[in-house]
Amino acid sequence: MTTLDEFVRKIDDLESQVILLAGKRIVAPEDEIKLVQLGELLAKWLPDCKFRSGNAKGSDELFIQGVCKVDPECVELILPFKGHRPETAKNLYALPLEDFDLAAEPEAVYQTRETTKGQIVDSYLTGKRDFMAMKAPYLIRDTIMVIGSEMHGLKKASFAIFYDDLGKSMRGGTGHTMRVCKMNEVDFINQETWMKWLK
Repeated sequence: MTTLDEFVRKIDDLESQVILLAGKRIVAPEDEIKLVQLGELLAKWLPDCKFRSGNAKGSDELFIQGVCKVDPECVELILPFKGHRPETAKNLYALPLEDFDLAAEPEAVYQTRETTKGQIVDSYLTGKRDFMAMKAPYLIRDTIMVIGSEMHGLKKASFAIFYDDLGKSMRGGTGHTMRVCKMNEVDFINQETWMKWLK
């Protein structure tokens, strides 16, 4: 799948249409408008689709700005905590991590633990709130963005589109989210593909 037409046909053929839009917090200034353009383009071409993101500064915010130009009601935000960047989540459907009963979301916890290969999740779940443990809500949020939540009626992502640091790919929270996509057989692309869709 290399063209926009091919991508749209692929999504149109799916019973569930949820596209994850996410990526790095630092976006090259010359790329910022392109992320907005992509969000707007996808929302126009796929009016029945839900567009899910994490409300982070940078890529998440720019992608969703574009979607909102067409239809704010097709946005789903998963927040790492209540009150996370309220100025960008205002008037959008947003679920904070506190609304999730993590004991009832064992797959989200398990997959986050598996992809981080460390004690971050366990430290957070046992009550620690130091610098490292406080990364856990963001990572669990990222996992839920991919796998969804039956309890909250969130379907698994159908496809994911990222803005990555191509010089240091698959790192940080974006890399974690990509690894979760791979674990769950969710196809994804980065800007090397989708920037070719913009005219």
